[in-house]
Amino acid sequence: MTSPSVDIEIPIFRFDSGARLHVTRAYVEQLAATPSEYEVGAVEQAIGRLDYQDAFARVLARSVSGSPIPAELMAALFPWCPPRDSVGLVALADGERGTRLVELSERGRFPHDFDGAALHALALRAAWMLDGENVRTRITKELHRLRARYKAPRGYYSSAIAGELARSLGEDAIARDYDVVLPQEVIDLQAALMATRATVLETILKELEGANPQKQVGRQAIVRVATKIGRNEPCPCGSGQKYKRCHGSSGHDVPLTPSTLTTDDIMAMPYERIGMLNPEALADAPLQALLNRFFEALAGPRAEQALEVLAGRPSVPRVHLDRYRVQLVAAAASSHRHDVVQRHIDKIEASNAERFGLSPVPRLTLALRLGSPDVAQHLLVAAAEAVKDDTGRRAQILAAHLLFSAPALGILVGRGCLLADEAIAEILLRMTGEARIELGLPPDDPAVRIHAGLQHEREAHDARAEANRLRSALQEATRRIREIEQRARDLEQRGRELEAQLRERDAALVEREASGAADPIDARTLREKIETLQARIREGNEERAMLRRQLAATDASADDGERVQSGGGVAAGPGDEEEEAAPADAVPRRVVVPFWSRAAEDGLRTVPTHVAAAALRTVADLAGGDVAAWRAIKRPAHVDRPVLMARIGIHHRLIFDIEGDKLGVLELIPRSSLDLAVKRLRAT
Repeated sequence: MTSPSVDIEIPIFRFDSGARLHVTRAYVEQLAATPSEYEVGAVEQAIGRLDYQDAFARVLARSVSGSPIPAELMAALFPWCPPRDSVGLVALADGERGTRLVELSERGRFPHDFDGAALHALALRAAWMLDGENVRTRITKELHRLRARYKAPRGYYSSAIAGELARSLGEDAIARDYDVVLPQEVIDLQAALMATRATVLETILKELEGANPQKQVGRQAIVRVATKIGRNEPCPCGSGQKYKRCHGSSGHDVPLTPSTLTTDDIMAMPYERIGMLNPEALADAPLQALLNRFFEALAGPRAEQALEVLAGRPSVPRVHLDRYRVQLVAAAASSHRHDVVQRHIDKIEASNAERFGLSPVPRLTLALRLGSPDVAQHLLVAAAEAVKDDTGRRAQILAAHLLFSAPALGILVGRGCLLADEAIAEILLRMTGEARIELGLPPDDPAVRIHAGLQHEREAHDARAEANRLRSALQEATRRIREIEQRARDLEQRGRELEAQLRERDAALVEREASGAADPIDARTLREKIETLQARIREGNEERAMLRRQLAATDASADDGERVQSGGGVAAGPGDEEEEAAPADAVPRRVVVPFWSRAAEDGLRTVPTHVAAAALRTVADLAGGDVAAWRAIKRPAHVDRPVLMARIGIHHRLIFDIEGDKLGVLELIPRSSLDLAVKRLRAT
């Protein structure tokens, strides 16, 4: 018989994303006793084998021994530490810390998930605190990129850090999109940078001396735990098994603390609440729901933490765990969290890896990151899998991973993926520019010109297809007009015949009226037939006129398509403001000073790197009075303001004006937004 159950309040909410690095003070002091254990090379080796916990311990050992922590070493480890440890790392480092942190952002060295976004925002915040106005422009540009790349759910602490940074920079428009709470990591960062390095180090070492319970926040969840449970009774955790085979087994060391939260409760919770749940306090089914929520939110460290708790439950089948591990490994590889891939990929059974479609790309990127001798074999396997996919999706994924892990090889593979849709091609081009910077090369890759040519070919192909469609419509309209004209001629002939009959009848009617034998009904019927025929003739004439108008419009559109087919450019759609634009009359031959409006600056920050570079070059040429550049300038039609327009590549347009000796750049917009922009200029 089971004893009465009791209500126990245990905290199941906590704020940060996962457990702290498992480093003890004793281990740090042990390393500090041997100089070879904490030299820069030893730290770099630990980072190279993806043992970031050990690398963090060796960095602390350098500080304990009085050795400096170079800013370059701090930057190499910063993206792979939990936020609270990254704060201490920045405070203990020497050198140009702010510059190195901004460079991390510019080179895209952070994991590409929301936890990586939190570190990304924290690095920019630290750079702003360290170097201030010297890096304001670079930080602001990176903040715009961060905002465009990561649409974090409300309640996620990366959004709080980014919002606080936006307010500090005076970017109120961005700050309004984020939470208003002041993140604890920023408070800790401010305190750490104001304190001495000795104080920061002693604080960290004290926290590493023993257990450091996580700060508990939020409400208390009521859980129901039976004080005594029969061995053959159902386990209170909700697994459906007997207690003796579940939490009552001798090998089960997981505390029996099932929460009253159900799967439906987990699925209905907003992220700001599930982000503070303690997985160990949940039963198996709600825990799996929590894990799925973390996967959906791209919260890699939290998903890993929940998966490890789930793996400790004997009631969960191995196949379920392997399915979750495949999902975790795939997400971690896409986010460049190679340490997570290393911890889990060998735990997956080969049959389950194939069953759940684990790509060879994670093993390839891990081998590249570790410098494994079998990296060539992994590359061949990944390439063979990529070419089997006729959609090109796997090749694009392979290119994206290689651009991060092996930039030179990634650039070559990426050039072969430019036939993808425009959005994916733009992403690969941006990553290619970052990879070239990583290799010390100019950011403009030949792939940009290749992409522009392919895009032009696609547009020309679409225009030819449209011209063929219009030509078919023209032929159909011509056939229809001929039918209507023939029917109109038949009706006219029939009408003439009826009119002749009517005249004959009228003459006969006059004679009969004179003799007193007229039939008025017969005459009235004949006149009604004539009126009906005349109405049908009018309708036919109206239909013929309408079809002739349609024919003229179709003929004009077909001519536009023919111009494209013969190399005359892309046909503009009806109402296209660019088609109506006229060449500029007045071309300055003097040097003018360019000024960028706030809208133009925002546009410059959000477009791809190669587009921004082209826009800057165009403005420089115009401001310098380059005749060739001015020949391509157009003036929008029906706009009272003296504004001008320049093409930036295929898909973007630059709107500017000239006032005295100043060239004012008003907007940098996509071509698809040109009509709306011109209409707005007409209204002002």
